[in-house]
Amino acid sequence: MMLEIYLILMQLKIVYQSFNIVNFNLNIVKLNGFVKFSLLVLIAFSFTTLKAQNKVGSHFGVVHGLVTFSGEGTGSIADGYSVGFPIGISIQHSDKCIFDLELVPLIDHNEKVSLVIHPGVLLPLKCGLTTGLRLAFEPGLSSNYGFTPLLNKGFKLECGSTIFIELVAPVRFAKEPNITLGIHLGVAF
Repeated sequence: MMLEIYLILMQLKIVYQSFNIVNFNLNIVKLNGFVKFSLLVLIAFSFTTLKAQNKVGSHFGVVHGLVTFSGEGTGSIADGYSVGFPIGISIQHSDKCIFDLELVPLIDHNEKVSLVIHPGVLLPLKCGLTTGLRLAFEPGLSSNYGFTPLLNKGFKLECGSTIFIELVAPVRFAKEPNITLGIHLGVAF
């Protein structure tokens, strides 16, 4: 038990030092304290569960925002088209839980490109359905963070891959909190 606690603390230290290098020396990504702490905990605890029986997978796809609700009103895809290209790595520790880290380059309706860091937990259900919840952080935009609930339906292919359709409902706490309903189409390996 003491050895496990020691290893977790060492992993936290290494991850924290990595964030400090990125944050202060390279000035590539600026993260606020809450975001840094959340990522630190998620990454550290994901390493502690890595064992030989874990299955590692990946996925990529395209996500489209369909309608957005905010204090400013309702906007649809006709008001401004945004598209993202999720790329993810999954670690399945058991049949009941999957840790998934997704990076989403996002192009908004003003052609501004940002990156969403999207760690989360996925819970497989029956009949190929999966539900989950992701945290969301946009480095460099300290006021844009939130979470994304999802529901996913996968269809196995003969080659072993899975194509999927996913309904997402990103909730963001930007200057003006909002919720978007979207659809994510992709392939998992």
